[in-house]
Amino acid sequence: MVKSKIAAMTASGGTNIQQGTVWGFHALTPSEPLSEGLLNNSASVEKVLIIMTDGFNEPDFRSYSGDWNGNEYSAWGYRKDGRLADVDGMLNNANEYNAFNSKADITAVMDQKTLDTCTNAKNAGIEVFTIGLSSPSQATTDMLTECSSGTGYHHFPTDPTQLEGVFKNIAAQLAQLRLAR
Repeated sequence: MVKSKIAAMTASGGTNIQQGTVWGFHALTPSEPLSEGLLNNSASVEKVLIIMTDGFNEPDFRSYSGDWNGNEYSAWGYRKDGRLADVDGMLNNANEYNAFNSKADITAVMDQKTLDTCTNAKNAGIEVFTIGLSSPSQATTDMLTECSSGTGYHHFPTDPTQLEGVFKNIAAQLAQLRLAR
């Protein structure tokens, strides 16, 4: 039943790798907003974050012309709210409202925020695996490679049929890590 429900899904909209990464990181840590994660101070606790995407950080970008909000409420609210990035040290002013004049501007900030979140996860002792299914650009491949915990932690299958092998590879790495500890 689950597989039939998944098969019936249709994709639409943009991709927000950064928000998925943030929530994965939050789920693995004991701090707010999700406080159920165990501390990473025991040999019995091993934390792994797997980031998988078939796209790139792609916001639904609409220009301000005719609609100050950009017509799209995102993970950061409306573009006019200036929550995606503070460009001058003062939040919610006209500089933030006008900071992003193209999809490429927003994608660049989302990529940097994804990398920042991965750095925070790795600094917290979380191993980060990345999977870029049919990675759409060299920039996305580079970002996912840098986001990962290093060689052997990033995978770029070109076909969905390769995903089972990728996850088996990750599982084998995790099993080796457990045996070594």
